[in-house]
Amino acid sequence: RELLEANNRYLQDGRNWKMIQDLRADEGSSVEILCDNPDFNGQPNNAVICCGDWTDWQGIRFTGDTIDDALGAAMVA
Repeated sequence: RELLEANNRYLQDGRNWKMIQDLRADEGSSVEILCDNPDFNGQPNNAVICCGDWTDWQGIRFTGDTIDDALGAAMVA
């Protein structure tokens, strides 16, 4: 069971890195990964800020309960 969980974490880390690479692939694009939300205030726990041609060069914040969710929200946009 521990080996399966470790493998799943490894695979998710690879998917996350691929999403980061895709989001910043165009020249000048960036992805900022913010620290976890330390408060239990009902807000999402994780966020990223993406900036690039697809955001009209404005930093746009994407949130989610996990970093996977925040990156996924950015990919969908």
